Amino acid sequence: MTAGRRGALLAAGVFLCVAGGCGSDDGVPDPADASDSGDQGPDLAVDDGAQEDGVNQTCLQCIEPGLMLRWHKIDLVEPSVPAGLPEFLNNIIQPDVNDYRINIGLRINEISPKPDGTLGVQLTAGTTWHDLDPSDVLAIHGGDKTPSWYQFMDGLTTEVDAVVKKDCTFGTSEETTLWFKSGPAEFGYMCSPARPDLVAPADVLPFEKAITWGTFDNQCTRIMNGRIDACIRAVRACEICVFILSPDYKTFVSEEDPSVDPAEPCLPQFCDRWCGRGEGGVPLWTNLGGFIETIEVPQNCEVNGDPGYHFVVNFEAEVVPVPPGS
Repeated sequence: MTAGRRGALLAAGVFLCVAGGCGSDDGVPDPADASDSGDQGPDLAVDDGAQEDGVNQTCLQCIEPGLMLRWHKIDLVEPSVPAGLPEFLNNIIQPDVNDYRINIGLRINEISPKPDGTLGVQLTAGTTWHDLDPSDVLAIHGGDKTPSWYQFMDGLTTEVDAVVKKDCTFGTSEETTLWFKSGPAEFGYMCSPARPDLVAPADVLPFEKAITWGTFDNQCTRIMNGRIDACIRAVRACEICVFILSPDYKTFVSEEDPSVDPAEPCLPQFCDRWCGRGEGGVPLWTNLGGFIETIEVPQNCEVNGDPGYHFVVNFEAEVVPVPPGS
């Protein structure tokens, strides 16, 4: 094996072990417990509430500017090839959500009732962080602290227009780019250099051509049946590095190592250079694009002529507090 493939093959080996039933660490949910991730589209059932001609309308009265919701459940359903990939990735992602390392938020900025009875909504969507120190959220089972507020990170938000229907289902009106980051502003539990030519900040996973929809509950405290449909460019995936032991960050290091010769994207040495290595030069990061190539995930979407990978993520969100006075 060449050094140029070691990290991707290591990650692929772990994936194949999980998909093949090798079992899971106690800190990570077993894939057998994962819910069915068939891509059937969201179930847009609604809670009981105020009715007009059998249609729930309560949310149209309680959706208001300033409302902030955080994704507390994430279920990746695409890419689904090869078999077992969604479960493998969800077993990494969901612990980061549970332990407040991944914090994706949505805030209502403006509302505008429309003549047809729907509600126009202007949203901010993107990555948030909270009032806890990063050291408080490194434990794989979560620490003993809970954030008391959340706020968006500078430069990692997008303004989005959406329409809320009378049945409290909503959807965004056009494709956009959403910036997802794991970690605080100072560093990321995913690691990547900034790419001004791709309008991509450092340490961020860009979801391009993104469309989002879901359902508000009748008290405007939750979003149910949420879904985002987007594309991640292959060229960008090749510059994103994933911590090999995620979601166990006890040996986490993220620091550029200029002693490593620069390498082409998609190679593990690229991650060694930009994200660092452990004691004795032990690799700590693997390349997302290299991993995806190794397990032969199909490229089935496109952004400005660049091929990419189609991602579909189901989510649920709940209202969270914002900083006092904001």
